[in-house]
Amino acid sequence: MRRTIPALRTVEYDAVPRGRVLYKKAEGRCYVYMDQVLHRDAVKELIRHHFELPVTTPFLTDLHYTTTPEDLERLFGDRP
Repeated sequence: MRRTIPALRTVEYDAVPRGRVLYKKAEGRCYVYMDQVLHRDAVKELIRHHFELPVTTPFLTDLHYTTTPEDLERLFGDRP
């Protein structure tokens, strides 16, 4: 399911905490790569829900995706 987020339309690509959802065809499963600071249960649940991923989806870190706690607060406020 693909949804747009209107609040992100005016935000530059590199200003948003990001990661990647990869599907490994040979294994028949997805993997989520993201910055360590995002590895919180509430964030993982939002990602699983948005991409309709099973609970067993692995969440991994990747040095390409970095986010500061200040960035998270600025973008999400009280949200996870």
